Amino acid sequence: MNPSTNWLKQTRTSGGLDHLGSQAPCINLYGRLLPGITNVTDRGRYYSFYPWFFWAYEKQYPNLVWDEIVERFRRADCLFTLIAERHAQKLGDDNYLHGIAMVGRSTLVEPLRNLTKGESLKLSKYATQEPGNTDRYFKNKLGGLGQYYMGTFVELGLVDLISKKKVVNYTLERGEGIASAFDSGVNRRLFFETIDNDKVDHQVLDQLSPFCPCQLSKNPDEHKALIDLFFDRNNLYDERGKQRRLTLSLLLNLINEFNKNNMDFDQFAFRGVVYTGFLPDQLEWDIHESLIPTQKLWQTYQRNELLSIALQGLFWMALNVLLKTDPKPRTSGEFVSQLIENDFIKDALAGNEAVVFEDAVNKIREELPPIDLWQDSSHEIEIAKTIKRMKNIKNKTKAYTETIKASLQIILLLAARNDQNSNAYANLKYPDGYFDYYPINLYSFQSNLYKIWQKMTLKELLAWLLHKWGIEAHIKIALRKLRHSSKNTFRVYPTEEGLKVNDSIPEPVFTTPRFQQAVQVLRDIDAIYKSDDTARFKLKPLGKSLLDEAIGN
Repeated sequence: MNPSTNWLKQTRTSGGLDHLGSQAPCINLYGRLLPGITNVTDRGRYYSFYPWFFWAYEKQYPNLVWDEIVERFRRADCLFTLIAERHAQKLGDDNYLHGIAMVGRSTLVEPLRNLTKGESLKLSKYATQEPGNTDRYFKNKLGGLGQYYMGTFVELGLVDLISKKKVVNYTLERGEGIASAFDSGVNRRLFFETIDNDKVDHQVLDQLSPFCPCQLSKNPDEHKALIDLFFDRNNLYDERGKQRRLTLSLLLNLINEFNKNNMDFDQFAFRGVVYTGFLPDQLEWDIHESLIPTQKLWQTYQRNELLSIALQGLFWMALNVLLKTDPKPRTSGEFVSQLIENDFIKDALAGNEAVVFEDAVNKIREELPPIDLWQDSSHEIEIAKTIKRMKNIKNKTKAYTETIKASLQIILLLAARNDQNSNAYANLKYPDGYFDYYPINLYSFQSNLYKIWQKMTLKELLAWLLHKWGIEAHIKIALRKLRHSSKNTFRVYPTEEGLKVNDSIPEPVFTTPRFQQAVQVLRDIDAIYKSDDTARFKLKPLGKSLLDEAIGN
């Protein structure tokens, strides 16, 4: 008999993410609205380069074993980045067209920059798998593919992960076609000769410049294949492909609208527009009716995001106070009872402690900033930004006061704008029990508005939020993570001396809805470009045609 003692093992301490579980519905939403592009799939040409490598090595090295393939793959990953970075250095233009976000760039850019004429770099020096080697370009065995792109590529059907053999290969159905298209525009023989020779210099890198991401649009077969993939022109991906096409088209529409009005477009502008349905300065948004359902879904995402950031702000404030509290309270209820009597809480409530939540909502509804005035400091879009900035205020008492005011204001504004008869998550379906795991969500928010919070005073509401959707929610989430992954993500935990706080207190953060990656993909396929005179994105002819195609013009 071999007794198991796993239950005695020390748990792994982890910083963790989403300590309240409030971001999970947001992440689920943007994952549905932009499938196939993630926050780590940064460049469009990897969608053809990685399947091409496995397709090409079959032709170059039909008898290699897997470990030898991995060695060549790692060299190829390095070489691809070096080509792009060299092309940027040679042309001296916008590196977002070339080496930015290429795998291993942070390690490889300096050696290349120091490379002089007549010298060469050994690929194996950077492709090494030796643990702790500072020259190693990437820890993951399969580099950027293994770390960033694999899951997405398997979902898209570009590669197969054969678990029994622990190998990766392109797929015949989709990977082979895109690999062959990539191959039609590059010098495969020279690429693999360079890998075998294990050295690169300026001359070789210049000869291999057709591999640079900026050359994608100059390879007609590959260019068409990737456009078809991202916009699902052949309807291979059903609803997921359609939704990716609609979100990319929404971005094209917004880029065009912002450019027409001489306005800068970034992630926060995107948040404001999709949430309100208006451009900055209360300008009308010329959005085609076919894109409105997608805009409404992104609006739901942003509404959930506002709820999340408000509660993260309160949690951040509470943990900072608890860290300095002595003696330590025994329970979360005891702590909140003490916390709610602090002077900065009274300052934040500003004499409104006894105001009933229902009355506060009705009052704010009368003074509500127009939904389209989202750049105003009294609008929830702008208020959310202030919560994130509170950590920078040196006067912590002031930071706590302002955080509480901002968080409560967002809650009240969301309540005032809430439509009691609407479905909180539109027409989206979720698995049974999903929201049992993530109790802070728009459904529970809407329910609490009318069933729990309505007759509470603002002081009672704040105590409820700090307790139920703060400390208590975190402990439940951390316990579940501990159970399923054996990771200790507790930021606050009970001890014999009372509740204690991990010194690493999570700060309020926004989720990242794949905005930068989607814009970069549109840039990589040559649908948009950055104007030299205004530094703003504009549509290229391809972008205009893709937008027209998506909306049926």
